Amino acid sequence: MLSDSGVLFSAAAGADVLGRVEGHAMDIVLVEKGSDQTRAVVMFPAQYLPRLVNFMDQASKATKTWAGNHRLRLSVKKTYAFPLSRLQGDLLEPFRFLAGFDSVVVERENLLPGFAEGLEKGLTSSSRDDDGFNAASWLDTVGSIVEHADAAKRRKEWDISRPQYESAIIAVTYAYLTHPEHLHSQDEAFARGVQRLRWRCELGVGIALLSQHGYHEPYNRSPSPSSEPFAPVVARDLLNAESRLSSALSLSTNSPSPTANPWIASLPVDLVPPNHESWFTDSERGESWYELGLAHAALSEFLFAAGDLERAIRLVVHDSGGAAEKVENVFEWVREQIDWEKRPGDGLRAAGRMAKGVVQTM
Repeated sequence: MLSDSGVLFSAAAGADVLGRVEGHAMDIVLVEKGSDQTRAVVMFPAQYLPRLVNFMDQASKATKTWAGNHRLRLSVKKTYAFPLSRLQGDLLEPFRFLAGFDSVVVERENLLPGFAEGLEKGLTSSSRDDDGFNAASWLDTVGSIVEHADAAKRRKEWDISRPQYESAIIAVTYAYLTHPEHLHSQDEAFARGVQRLRWRCELGVGIALLSQHGYHEPYNRSPSPSSEPFAPVVARDLLNAESRLSSALSLSTNSPSPTANPWIASLPVDLVPPNHESWFTDSERGESWYELGLAHAALSEFLFAAGDLERAIRLVVHDSGGAAEKVENVFEWVREQIDWEKRPGDGLRAAGRMAKGVVQTM
C-alpha cells in the first residue's frame, strides 16, 4: 500500500543509512505491539504525509484491531524557522483523525505547550465513529488548545497565547476541509461550540497583537498613537489585529457580509459551519466592538474607534464589574483625539504603506 501510494521505500537493510539522515522535519515510528524488529524505513517528502495517514486510517477500518496492535511515536526534529502553529498544522494535524492506538508518544520538543498531550489523548482514544474519529472528542481536544491560549493570555504571555490560538484555528480549518460531511452532520450544539471557539481565537489573536506592542491601552502611550511613526513590523501587526478583531465581530454578530468572515478566507462557502447571532451574548458582542475600537485607536483611526466604542457602550451598559465604566472612559479619551482635519482611513492607509513588503507570520 505504501509503494502504491508513491512513497519512497527502503527495505530494512538500508535502515542504517537513512538513520544517519539529519535534515528531515519529523520522525514517525510505527511499531507492531510486542515487536522490536525493524521491517522497513520509509523516507518521503512532507506533501506525501496525508498518504501515510490515509494508509493507517484504511488499515484501521479494514481491521478493527489494527490500531490497537500498534504503537506510534512522533518527533518533530527541525522547525526550519517556521511558526510553530503552522508547523504543527502541516506535520501533525493529519494524525488527529486517527484513534485507538495501543500507545502514542508525541515528543514535546519544537511544539507549543499542551499540543502533544492533546494529540496523544486523541490518538489513544477508543471512541471512533464510522468516519474515523469522534467529533465531540475532537472538539474537546481543540478546546483544550484554546484553554492553554486563554491561560497564557491571562499571564500576558502574548508570544505563547497568539500561536496557541492560531494552532486551534488551523486545527478547525483542517477538519472542515478534510471531514466536512461528518462535521456538518453534527447537532446545533456542536456547531455553536465550533463558532464560539473560533470567536475566542480571533479575539485572542487580536488582543495579543495589540498587547505585545503596547497598544491594548493606547491612552497610556506617550507619545500618542497619532504622533508616533510605526515600525514596519508594528504596522503589519496592528493591521492584522484590526483584521482579526473585525473577524471576531463578524462572528459574534453573524454578519451577512463575507468580507470579515474568517471562514471564507480558508474554506469554500459550502463548507463554512453554520452560525447564529443568538449563540453570542450582548456582552461578547460588546467586547468585540470594544477591542476593535482599540485597534482603530492604535491606528489613529479615532473616528472609527469612537463609533466602535459607542456601540460597545450600548451592549455592556448593564454589565457588572466596571466594564461599562471602562468602555466609557476609553470612549471619552478617543473622542478627544479626533482630528476633524484628517480623512477617515488615512491611518489605515499609512500603516499599509509602512507594512508593505513585511512578511506575514502566524
